[in-house]
This record gives sequence, C-alpha cells and structure tokens, in this order.
Amino acid sequence: MKNLKISIALIAISIFTFYAFVPVEPVDKSLETYWIYDGYEDGVSVYKKSKRFEQDKPGFEFQKDGIMIKRQNVGWCGTPPISYGNYKGKWKQIEDNKLQLEYDYWGGRDTMILEIVSLTKEDLKVRNVTAYK
Repeated sequence: MKNLKISIALIAISIFTFYAFVPVEPVDKSLETYWIYDGYEDGVSVYKKSKRFEQDKPGFEFQKDGIMIKRQNVGWCGTPPISYGNYKGKWKQIEDNKLQLEYDYWGGRDTMILEIVSLTKEDLKVRNVTAYK
C-alpha cells in the first residue's frame, strides 16, 4: 500500500512538471494592428480590425515587442459625449489565450487580463477576466 501511494505521488509530480514547462503558443501576428470596439455580446467584447483609431470609439493598438496603445475615456465620467485619448502601455501573452495589459489612464496605471475568445483576420473577441482586489 505504501508503494502504491509513492507511485501515485511520483506520477502526479511527473504530470505536473510536464505541464508546468509546456511552452505557451504565441498569439498569431494578426493581433498586431488596430482594434476598434464594436460591441458586447454575452460577456464578450467585440473589436474590428482597422487601419487607425476612430475619434469617437475606444480600442487597442497592439505593436510588436509588447508595446501597445489603449484608446479610452480621458476622464472618470462615462456620460456622453465621451472624449477619448491614447494611453501608452505594454502587453504580454501569459497563457495560450490570455493577454496581460498594463497601461496608463487618467487616474494612474492599471492592469487588465483579457482572455482571447476568438481571433480572426477581421475580428477580435475578448473577455475581461481580471481579478480585481
């Protein structure tokens, strides 16, 4: 019985060790562009690919080397008309389908975790899974 417990423990440790060192699949390069907010469906934010930011909509520009620009509200009030500004930040892939974004905003600095639900040549669908404290 003691040998069985030791064997099970060794197998569990081996499986954990294997999965702990499996490399994260890189996000497709098609992420590196402008994404303009297009709506919200069932807890998922939908963004459309663009060549530039739009004056009256939020969005992201993901650049290579982990650089990003987040276009968002320039103040605390969300009542229209809303003024938008571009804020510098950085992004990194933390899991196969998760991105960590760190960026400036009107009140300081913030961090967001986005789960990529789908990424096509024209659409980006993400779910904010940030665990706020």
